Amino acid sequence: MEWITLERTGMPGLKFQGTLLATAVSRRSSGAAQNRWHVIDAYRTNGGSVVLSIQFCTVWQGESNHCFAIACDTPEDATLALTRYSPLSHWVGFPAGEHYAEKQKRIEYEIESAYRSAITGVFAALPETAESVE
Repeated sequence: MEWITLERTGMPGLKFQGTLLATAVSRRSSGAAQNRWHVIDAYRTNGGSVVLSIQFCTVWQGESNHCFAIACDTPEDATLALTRYSPLSHWVGFPAGEHYAEKQKRIEYEIESAYRSAITGVFAALPETAESVE
């Protein structure tokens, strides 16, 4: 397995030996998610942990890309990290005010929906995250 170093905005990188398991991209061909999207990578480390990288990418003026990475000891931790991450935490959106409120809601829905669709693909690559019932 190769050494991998993931960028983290405002923090040192996260370095480990592992293998890429899955990549999911939330970018869409139209709407808000064409200008703002997430790239989610899941890795398995030599020690069996799951490492997640979530990158917020934007081409919108006044917004910046953001890189987040976390090591998860258990599949449950990976599930929580992916589902608790707020896909709206690093975007600016429209100016405050009644005039833009409806547009803001629509864009928030599009970005969140695209992110949720993308993490579904990551969960598929991590079968141990599936909910088990008897």
